[in-house]
Amino acid sequence: MLQYKLDDNRAQEKILERAIKWIMTSGIQDKCGGFYSWYDIARAKYSFLYPEVTGYAIRQLVQLYLSSNSNKYLKNALKAGNWFLNIQLEDGGFYYKYVNNVPNFSRFTFDTGSIIDGLIDLYDVIGDKNYLKSAKQAADWILNLQQKDGSILAGLDENLSPIKCKHWSRTSGCHHIKTASILLRLYVKSRNHKYLNSAKRIIAWGNQLQFQNGRFRSYQQTKKTYLHAHCYALEGLVRVSNSIYFKKEVYNALCGAMWLSSIQNYDGSIPNWYNSTKENMKVSDAVSQALRIWTIFLRKGNINLSKNIQKGLIFLKSFQCKERVRAKGGIIYAIDTISKINHVNTCATLFFIQALIFINSNEKFYKLIEKLY
Repeated sequence: MLQYKLDDNRAQEKILERAIKWIMTSGIQDKCGGFYSWYDIARAKYSFLYPEVTGYAIRQLVQLYLSSNSNKYLKNALKAGNWFLNIQLEDGGFYYKYVNNVPNFSRFTFDTGSIIDGLIDLYDVIGDKNYLKSAKQAADWILNLQQKDGSILAGLDENLSPIKCKHWSRTSGCHHIKTASILLRLYVKSRNHKYLNSAKRIIAWGNQLQFQNGRFRSYQQTKKTYLHAHCYALEGLVRVSNSIYFKKEVYNALCGAMWLSSIQNYDGSIPNWYNSTKENMKVSDAVSQALRIWTIFLRKGNINLSKNIQKGLIFLKSFQCKERVRAKGGIIYAIDTISKINHVNTCATLFFIQALIFINSNEKFYKLIEKLY
């Protein structure tokens, strides 16, 4: 059994168990070790192998291993980590995705940060220096794409040309603040000041994207906010603010968390866009991220966001699949104005699992998983 307590509500405990079981047994993790981005219920088909999501999966599996001491979680995490060691390129980077084992030759800095996070977790758990070496090589690839103003390029295309596009994930954006927090983590492990200096420059640049009310614009040339990216920025600020180097970032993170709570819908959902003419779907990934962020501030005693957390939980529970073997337990990605989008999303499910554990863990275990966060 996992060593945390979930209220006294067996129904809620079942929700968590189903989500974990989906990650472990549904086939969303391929035999090679990588995780697919989603499972399409209508087509009964997995999408593509996604290194970024695999990095998140390693983090969650390590967390489950530490809480339960069950080797099955570590076994799957190591399988994913070894896939990273096998697919890493000579310059330290990683291809964006794999369709039928054929790579898309684009590479993204943010995705690489997620991989580094997972590699460091594995190094911490088993002490294999190959994971730390791989993490350093990947970080050096990111540093090579850092610009004079402190920002980092979104990545490189198949021709090794910089990717620059007016799209939140394909430009230098607020989501890279989370990348800075990962570089800071690598500095703590390696004591190589180039990672700390890089993180400081990214944070200084990224803070310019935040409005006074706490909202992050997605990138410099827009006033729109993609909520998934806003949450990534807050996750980065929360993580770095735990260090001696970024104490003032607590205020920026809290402002961002409060703004996020102010736009939550009555049903507990969060839209995918703010200040945009695009159709706003209600998305599960941003809600799960918000729950983690709000819970951290609630635990610290900064402010009471328990009502927001409760509403978000109710919303996410309605998104958990209850039928079909390959979908049962996973979290649907979004709902538009008509119906649910029947992609069982790996990222959203992983974030949902961690949110539930954050909310319901005892204080001792919470302090352990907060370090992983």
